[in-house]
Amino acid sequence: MRNSIIWIVTALTFIQVAYAQEVQTMTFDIGRGRTITVTGDPSPKAPLKELKLKYSKPDGFNEVHKSECFDDNIKLKSMLYCISNQLVSEDEEFVAFFPLHRPYAKSDSISINKMFSGSLRSLNGMHLNELKHHIGKAYDAEAARHWKDYVTYYSSAEAKTKFNADTAISYTIRLDSNAFYRGKYSYVAALLLQKKDLGYVCMTFFYTDSANGKLKKYWQAMEGMLRYEY
Repeated sequence: MRNSIIWIVTALTFIQVAYAQEVQTMTFDIGRGRTITVTGDPSPKAPLKELKLKYSKPDGFNEVHKSECFDDNIKLKSMLYCISNQLVSEDEEFVAFFPLHRPYAKSDSISINKMFSGSLRSLNGMHLNELKHHIGKAYDAEAARHWKDYVTYYSSAEAKTKFNADTAISYTIRLDSNAFYRGKYSYVAALLLQKKDLGYVCMTFFYTDSANGKLKKYWQAMEGMLRYEY
């Protein structure tokens, strides 16, 4: 089961990386003599329409047109690979990313299962595989097996009211000092939104100890950033 989760997340991440790098196509070596070529998009926000998501830039934040691949941070690289669509708070205490990719189709599940036989059962459960991966890389394999102990579910009513989503899940992780993002951001957090048959988006946040003391302000700004249109 553990290996299946890793393979699923790895395969899906190839598509996300192509978007994060803002290129048309990328070819990856997946081992055992196999490669996979995936298509990205020159505009990292292009999938908003396909995902039926409305984006509103939060007050007090500036858009930064630069992706992040954590080449100098082994911990975050293993957790998050490459992410894009960056925003930085005006006080520079909080950084947000919301990488987007087109909704996965039945053809994607067929391709993934061809590469990694029987590894993907439902397209609507892919967001859980990503969560398990994040938790496992942040902690260990045992934590990945008990991932629900590390996340917080919004109630169905909250998910609907705030995001018009079917599911909304968050987590917060205090990083070890040697894994601080850019040497100063001591926390990594995520807010994941999922809509049946439309896929999901995982917003990732980094913030300082100072920001943690006034987290409610930043979190409310993030909650207002993305909403499913219907």
